[in-house]
Amino acid sequence: MSSEIQWIEHNGKKIMLCNFAGYDEKRYLSGVDAMEAELLKQLPGVPVPHIVDVTDSHMTKVTSDRGKRTVEVLGKAGIVTRTAMVGVTGVKRVIAQAISKDVYFAKDMDDAKAYVTSR
Repeated sequence: MSSEIQWIEHNGKKIMLCNFAGYDEKRYLSGVDAMEAELLKQLPGVPVPHIVDVTDSHMTKVTSDRGKRTVEVLGKAGIVTRTAMVGVTGVKRVIAQAISKDVYFAKDMDDAKAYVTSR
């Protein structure tokens, strides 16, 4: 597992935290590869609490397309996530919303943790 992917605990539940804050396109793509690989290790059909922090990262069409591909790969594998994104504002928010309608755009990390562990 890469350094930007870690498992944390909140309210007695494990959360997959992907810290992509401040990433440029190349580093973000590498991080998404690691995230996808870790999510594919999870049990199909069992929701995975999942937080992605993209604060101050550089989003592009390439990163957006890669995100869309991850959603497709996970869907085909039966992997279900309960995802919150942190640091999504302005254009980044529009790009993220285009990738998936099932993402919660959190105000901050505490809000994200509360959301992904609320069920």
